[in-house]
Amino acid sequence: MRVKVEGRIPRCYKCGLKGHIKVNCPETNQKTMEEQEKEMAELVEETGKKEVTLPPTMEKREKTWKKQKKIKESKAEPNQVFIQDGNNTYFQSHFNWSNEHVEYAPFNGYAPAGTVKSCICSVVRTNGHLSEPFSILHSVRLSSPLYVLTLELLLWKSKALRSVPRDLGCETSVSAYADDVTVIGSSHRHIDLIGETLQEYEVVTGAEKSVGLQLGTWGGKSMPFNGTVEHWTDSPFKLLRVWFGPDFQVEKNWDEGHLLYANYGEKSDFEKLQNVNGSIVIMRYGRVHPGSKVKHAENFGAIGAILYGDPFDYASKQSSVYPSSWWLPPWAVKISHVRYTLSGDPQTPDYAALDHIHEIPDFSKSYPKIPVHSVSYSDAEELMRDLTGNNLGAHWLGGLNISYSTGPGYTEPRNNRIVNLTVNNQRSRRDISNIIGVIRGKYEKDKYIIVGAHVDSWTQGAVDSGSGYAILMELVKSFSNVMKKEDWRPRRTIIFALWDATKYGHIGAYEWVQEYNKQLSSGAVAYINLDAVIRGNHTFFAAASPLLVGLIRNATKTVACPCSDAGSKRTVFDTWLDNFPNADKSQPNVSQLHGDGDHSPFLYQLGIPSLAPAYMYNQNVYPYLPTYPAYNTLVDTFDYLRNFIDRDLTLHMTVAKVVAEVILRLSDSLILPLDVNNYVWHALSVGREMLGRFNRTYEEAGISLNILYQAMDNFSRAADDFFQIYRNLPEKNLSECEIHIINHQLIRLSRAFIVDRGLPGQPHYKNVLMAPHPDNINEQLIFPGVISAALEGQSSKDYTLLKEQLAVLVLAFQTAEDVLSDGLIGRDEW
Repeated sequence: MRVKVEGRIPRCYKCGLKGHIKVNCPETNQKTMEEQEKEMAELVEETGKKEVTLPPTMEKREKTWKKQKKIKESKAEPNQVFIQDGNNTYFQSHFNWSNEHVEYAPFNGYAPAGTVKSCICSVVRTNGHLSEPFSILHSVRLSSPLYVLTLELLLWKSKALRSVPRDLGCETSVSAYADDVTVIGSSHRHIDLIGETLQEYEVVTGAEKSVGLQLGTWGGKSMPFNGTVEHWTDSPFKLLRVWFGPDFQVEKNWDEGHLLYANYGEKSDFEKLQNVNGSIVIMRYGRVHPGSKVKHAENFGAIGAILYGDPFDYASKQSSVYPSSWWLPPWAVKISHVRYTLSGDPQTPDYAALDHIHEIPDFSKSYPKIPVHSVSYSDAEELMRDLTGNNLGAHWLGGLNISYSTGPGYTEPRNNRIVNLTVNNQRSRRDISNIIGVIRGKYEKDKYIIVGAHVDSWTQGAVDSGSGYAILMELVKSFSNVMKKEDWRPRRTIIFALWDATKYGHIGAYEWVQEYNKQLSSGAVAYINLDAVIRGNHTFFAAASPLLVGLIRNATKTVACPCSDAGSKRTVFDTWLDNFPNADKSQPNVSQLHGDGDHSPFLYQLGIPSLAPAYMYNQNVYPYLPTYPAYNTLVDTFDYLRNFIDRDLTLHMTVAKVVAEVILRLSDSLILPLDVNNYVWHALSVGREMLGRFNRTYEEAGISLNILYQAMDNFSRAADDFFQIYRNLPEKNLSECEIHIINHQLIRLSRAFIVDRGLPGQPHYKNVLMAPHPDNINEQLIFPGVISAALEGQSSKDYTLLKEQLAVLVLAFQTAEDVLSDGLIGRDEW
């Protein structure tokens, strides 16, 4: 595999000129350019004769772990191929190392758990008093051990593959922050050359700087709990100062008013409240996306919003919470972006944020105009206790020991209490970096299977983003080993992508898709999203586009169940069917995707089929749990993952095997294994049911759906004819030209439903077959343009938009029919 280097012309960070990098800048180096080129050529020649090895830091970690565990030295790299059984010692060695206490010493080019620049002495003001002096490692970030090691490996291998000289004693440490990745090394030339493997985009983010996680020791005393966004533990303590990102940028950064409880913040919840104007609204996480909650609050007249995770949803057994169980503790704060519009860099919503692209001056419509803040449920209980107002029933009750009255205002003696909400953030420009690795296809280089995971995390993020990151890196290593040892190459191109700035609204993925829009639209076969993959340990789980449903089910039939006894023939498919069947219990259930994910630009802008595999908790036992309790909190650590979800990483390995099988089938099958029948069923059966909910609206508007239903039936017949040919194809000796034609039809099918002008009210979404609900990004809607127009017509009694969207959908079905039947020139006889 090679690391793909694309994007803008390199710029020197020393002199600011383009065309060279800092290492080659005359202002930086005393050597002439000719001397540098000669030295570089000698080192490249020397490096090319050597075998790629692990960096010294990783070798030291591995030996330390083996010594602790009394494991004999082996010449082979541990867990070299993930298909092998057994524990993943490659990850485990780093986990054990990362749990060691950090040595408090000046930076010497090597840090076992993060990046250490200097050691200083500080004091902190708490409750009006200064603490005792304590030592602190400035710029320390204990990022998720699941991906610190893997990123080191990728950078080290990319150095060797790009013939970057490995200076003696030059070592690399990697630190992953909430909004960037920092690589620290002892050689500026070394770091600059590695930096050229990164694609940079200039984006707007909301944090002036990344404070990250700090580590230190108090003078023999532990700090007490103090405040919502700070959590203190015994030495060595951990402190996270939360920066909420661009979503909380407001025109006025403070407001005060009466507090109003609005349940989950759904549109229907606000419709039940008598008067929201002038209130600060408090809402619990769940049901709908946080951005949708805040948007509803702003639309109904709120002047501020507070979000919290209620124990009813995230801590069903409050008597036993973390660290005794996986339930959310009362001090933990959940964090989320609340962007209204997900379109990448808000200043270049339709294009990649490159140097020459025009930037719109006003992009405030993408963000709330009211201040927004997250609190713990212990703070929420204090804020909501003694609220006056109505009690709107059992559906509004949570797990706190309060009445859950709506307010506004408090009962006596607190009836004069006013809530003041202040949010202090500064908007600044930051560079983000995607890392792209490519395995070129042997026959169809212009057809791409893309596998992505994000690198950034609000906190340590062992589950999110660590689990997906680690699985992707295991896949990279495994496919690279197969290529090297077996001289194998896939039929089609495989792209591995590490996205940056996902937590700010999936900016990295959107920017990459926008930059390579045309190539991806015509050539991308599928996108596989690895995000918060190991959320539980009860059953395999998948959310997928209709075209990939059959593929993921078949792939799980080839992988042994990790919970089976030795000698058992039960597969992941078997336990998935037992634990999470569909309505008629004939197949495992495959869920729908939602809008807040790195798959969004692929699926909703370009129509690329997408898949998101995971391991899930028991949703029958915990039906109200939106996701794993520690999501986007300080609790999401490796200890949490190891103690409560995947102790020996067998679930990580299982998902890696399933995804590897999916990649192989997509990249190496003669005919693409896309499920046309399920695609037609989804469009016709599910679509007709959704359309039928608005029959009264069509009658009021004087609209007949006969033309639409006729177009859907014609599409169904064309799909049946195509399937008959498709089913018999393996029995025939096809030429490469014939294979190309069939596969190209399969790829173009989902693109038939892409409309350049976008959806009404959501022009950044262009898929008229499926897209996020306008009132909830976390809900996928079939025929979104028609349904949104029908809802608009119900309220305004103007049905012009509905008629227009029905016509657009009819044209889309006619286009899909033409794709399958070669409507322009007619189908050849095979």
